Amino acid sequence: MNTIKSLHETALKAPPLSGVYLWKNAEEKVLYVGKAKNLKNRLKSYFSGKKDIKTRTLLSRAAKIETIICSNEYEALILENTLIKQYSPQYNISLKDDKSYPLIRITNEDFPRIFKTRRIVKDGSLYFGPYPNGTALQTFLELIYKNYPLRRCKTLRKRKSPCLYYHIGRCSAPCCDYISKEAYRLYIDEITAFLEGKPSETLEKISVLMKEASKELNFEKAAQYRDLHDSLSHLLRTNLVTDSIFEDRDYIHFAFDQSFVQASILKMRDGKMVEKDSLRVKSIHNHHDVGSLKDLAEEFLRSYYEEKDAPQYIYLPIAIDTKLYSEYLTKTKKTAIQVLSLVPKAGEVAKNLTDEEKSEEGELAVAFDKPHYDAQSRHRAILDLAEQNAKEDLRKRLSERGDFAGMEDLKEILKLEKLPLVIEGFDISHLDGHFTVASMVQFYRGKSHKKEYRYFTIKSLEKGKIDDYHSLKEASARRYSRLLNENLPFPDLILIDGGKGQLHAVEGILKALEIDIPLIALAEKNEEIYLQDKNEPLRLPSNSPARLLLQRIRDEAHRFAQKNVHASQKRQLRGE
Repeated sequence: MNTIKSLHETALKAPPLSGVYLWKNAEEKVLYVGKAKNLKNRLKSYFSGKKDIKTRTLLSRAAKIETIICSNEYEALILENTLIKQYSPQYNISLKDDKSYPLIRITNEDFPRIFKTRRIVKDGSLYFGPYPNGTALQTFLELIYKNYPLRRCKTLRKRKSPCLYYHIGRCSAPCCDYISKEAYRLYIDEITAFLEGKPSETLEKISVLMKEASKELNFEKAAQYRDLHDSLSHLLRTNLVTDSIFEDRDYIHFAFDQSFVQASILKMRDGKMVEKDSLRVKSIHNHHDVGSLKDLAEEFLRSYYEEKDAPQYIYLPIAIDTKLYSEYLTKTKKTAIQVLSLVPKAGEVAKNLTDEEKSEEGELAVAFDKPHYDAQSRHRAILDLAEQNAKEDLRKRLSERGDFAGMEDLKEILKLEKLPLVIEGFDISHLDGHFTVASMVQFYRGKSHKKEYRYFTIKSLEKGKIDDYHSLKEASARRYSRLLNENLPFPDLILIDGGKGQLHAVEGILKALEIDIPLIALAEKNEEIYLQDKNEPLRLPSNSPARLLLQRIRDEAHRFAQKNVHASQKRQLRGE
């Protein structure tokens, strides 16, 4: 009997009771510890449906499953926590810090400074944020510096004469006692009011000031208020930074892409958003499955708050046993903590829905254990913001990592001998047969590698003649004869924008140079992939990682070609 079959039989024989299960390898090393309300149902789920790579790896390395029955799920939760600490299993959840978004800091001094920061120092300073829109934040600060004569120096020292900022009207020179603490505080109070007030009231106040300045024919001041209004509208629109609910709260949301999970935690303290925590999550749980997603959320709660201080309320987009985990965290942290779930009416998990899908799914319903919460829409809005942050952080994470899913998919579909780490894409562009240019873009590890981009002004075509085949032949010949002559490395795959004709044009050049590089073409009309050894094109699903990667390369080659066509035209018009 093979190992997988034996493990499956163990799962089928597990009791339908609460407890803990341990996956072990042949050397009795614990690979993973989990808890379940129903051990049989949970373990059976590992052997049904499509599994991600981490689950498949766990199954391939496991040799046995052990179970420990508990009286109830709460006992199982405590035991699971104990066993994870004891064994530090390889496949249990792992968290890594990501950089947070910036905040505005107003220092706790007689003459405060205002600046952008990512670090909170508990010295009495005021903090506003975090602000995902960094451009709007920078614009706002520049306008503050322009409109309010605040000090810029990090350390305030008494001086006999003021610095240059005073002479250009950008500082009130508290270092020379040119302004009193009370007068300086008026500037700070006005700026603080902009950030603390309700967005609509703040923006209306600035609009009034702008109109008053216009009536007084002070158009420069009116323009400054206009710019301040615009930057603040962007800044405040992207954040739910203040409210009248003064309990400490955390809002947790997740974003998923294949086997990658990103968690975002927005922290509300004393009615103000003071921090965003972004965490990379490694877990074997399948986020397409409601039960596994529930397990992920539960395990995340336990892992995250083991080392972190827990607030009075914790909000999640996934339906879990809130009573169980409220009790667990309350006992663990020795303070009253309540876990709350915000979920759709029709299911147990808040899916990533478009606005159109949300209207079809129905309004969100909130499961609250305390009836005094009447600000349900605010809780939903902050949780939605946490989701947006998680999606953005995941996008950055995947961008930094590279598109390995796309490369692995390409390797399998094209039957390549190795992973196509380096892919070069070609496209032809011209203006009615003039200024014909061939572009060559290079992608490394699924990301654009702009340092290696090249373009070729086609020299062997008559002016006004359109011949993409001939242009591709010239460009590929120039590119790969140079790599050959200079003994430089070849790409792992070449992508041509076009169909069978374009493919054969470049194929002939490679054969003449006696170079063996895998070559394909992507036709834009039906997104068909043409291969060297097949007559019929290959059609991949629209969500195929391989297809998405090829489309990005093709589109980038097209953009780069057009850019250089227009550049060639401008050079000629300038007579260069």
